[in-house]
Amino acid sequence: FTDFQKFIDMLRRGNWTWITAGMLIHVGYFIAYAHLYKRGFDVVDVSSKTMSLVPVVFAGIFVNAVIPSGGAGAAALFIDDARRRGESGARSAVGVVLVLLADLFTLLPFIAWGFAFLAMHHKVAGYDAISGAIFVAYVFVLVLFLSVAYRSERRLTQFLEWVRRLVNRFKAGLISEAWPARTSNEFCHAAHMLVQRPGKLTILAGWGVIVHIINVTGLWALTRAFDVALPISGIIAGFGIGIIFFIASPVPQGVAVVEAVMTLVFTSLGMPEQKAITVALIFRGVNFWLPLVIGIWFLWRLRRFGERAVLEPA
Repeated sequence: FTDFQKFIDMLRRGNWTWITAGMLIHVGYFIAYAHLYKRGFDVVDVSSKTMSLVPVVFAGIFVNAVIPSGGAGAAALFIDDARRRGESGARSAVGVVLVLLADLFTLLPFIAWGFAFLAMHHKVAGYDAISGAIFVAYVFVLVLFLSVAYRSERRLTQFLEWVRRLVNRFKAGLISEAWPARTSNEFCHAAHMLVQRPGKLTILAGWGVIVHIINVTGLWALTRAFDVALPISGIIAGFGIGIIFFIASPVPQGVAVVEAVMTLVFTSLGMPEQKAITVALIFRGVNFWLPLVIGIWFLWRLRRFGERAVLEPA
């Protein structure tokens, strides 16, 4: 209760002009993220509108939080939404994979920048290095999958089938029999798109960078709200480490973990502890917790619309 009271007191003392700016910037962030999906769908000739995808983005945040599926829950929502609009589910799945790849690969410069800054100031903690290595390994595996899929979809299917059997030894039925073939097919099509449509993929990657810049700008605005003179490299370091734990944490969506590691990074760079806690909590509030709550309502609306679409005659 005492810590919560300190948080409230710090929040009251904050500059609400900057706090409001940070919140509004994050509204723009989620619209830009929806546009990232539109660009991904454009690559595979799936028609979509940015504002129509915003509810799916929010609903996906909620689904990924309550169903630990490595992002598969949100992906299913986007594919289902495309099918309801009369688009190809198979092409939509490839579009979702391309967005995932663009999102992750365009994060790498920000993460490298943050780690370089922390290393220069001798502030790289052991858990930072381990989580960073896990993230890089994850990206490397995706690159490997793309490379193998481009050369031979059959080989990737065989490898994923081996993975499925290995995982299901620990818990039967955890991965479905259809997963290896479906996943390898999506990666195969994504790999060929990388070669066949470089122009559209460049635009997609460009929007991936824009999305991350907007996200960092929102975090910067929140640090300004509490009169923190932290260099942009320090803000990017906190952002990058937070994103890594959001992806690599064993806890779904890095709940509580992201807030903690961002606080540790900021305090290691000289930010007062209570201000660091407050900035991290508000950032996660507008970046994850509030969107999660909004996502509940949007998921209900999407499901309701889907049921009505099925019942109505064509």
